[in-house]
Amino acid sequence: MDQAWNKLIKCLDQITDNFKEFNYDLHPGVTDKKIVSLEQTIKKQFPDDFKAFYKIHNGENNHGAGIMKGEEFLSMERILEEWNVWKELLDNNSFYDDEDEAFISDPDTGIKPDWWNPAWIPFTYDGNGNHICIDLDPTEEGKYGQIIRIWHDEAVRELLADSFTEWINEFVEQLENDEFVYSDDYGVLVHKSDLEEWEGN
Repeated sequence: MDQAWNKLIKCLDQITDNFKEFNYDLHPGVTDKKIVSLEQTIKKQFPDDFKAFYKIHNGENNHGAGIMKGEEFLSMERILEEWNVWKELLDNNSFYDDEDEAFISDPDTGIKPDWWNPAWIPFTYDGNGNHICIDLDPTEEGKYGQIIRIWHDEAVRELLADSFTEWINEFVEQLENDEFVYSDDYGVLVHKSDLEEWEGN
């Protein structure tokens, strides 16, 4: 994870050199005590690679530029905040229709068909209720610690990577290949293909 962070920061610094409006502010690494506390709350253990990444930097200041594909990289404290939002909705039976039928998602293979699962732990936030999560309760076809995309108002549940290591390495590679740029209009990092699509609209 040291290598992943070194590459990530190098890429972010390059973006900062090219786009003065872009800035990022990383927190120091999280302590073992805080990791254990969060694990006790969610009643699951994080994979070692995920914990190792957070021990180097515990997310970003939420006033930053969204370093994770244009989304806020959540600190452990912010993870708990966002998790609690979903948990309260679940506990209040918000994921049921007027006929008392549970909302069912449309998941990729390996992901449970829940609308939200307490073991889907968000580590990014796009500001609109959507997250990239680490999945600590996959189906038998899935892998513990796989990375998934969830939407608050769409049924799609997309498998992004089999592990956090795979996901972060893929993102760093995209940065190294200049696939992400800073958008003045949106104030975040944007994949070039998405930017072209948005500007086309």
